Amino acid sequence: MEPNIPVNSAIIVHKQSAYTVDDVVTFISEDAEIKGSPNTHRIIEVYSEGKTVYYRTKGDANTLPDAEPITVDQIYGKMVFQTGQAEWIGVFLSYMVTPAGFLTIIG
Repeated sequence: MEPNIPVNSAIIVHKQSAYTVDDVVTFISEDAEIKGSPNTHRIIEVYSEGKTVYYRTKGDANTLPDAEPITVDQIYGKMVFQTGQAEWIGVFLSYMVTPAGFLTIIG
């Protein structure tokens, strides 16, 4: 999501009942390369097929949209806060969820 969200930034997301174009959301991807991994991209299109609402997403630094649209069930939430230039917070939080980081907390 560079340049809007620097690498190693920490973000906070909040579940919404609906999402709109330009919302930055974190979701579980069905893309074959990163299937099952959380991903944070911007919604560039919202459309419906029958009763299902689909969201087309794209990373800000990517030239093409994501291969697969997502549904609301795949979305963790909309970004409501980011650390921005304080990337050390994201690096610190990533470390704290590792076994070594956990031992640091206990110690």
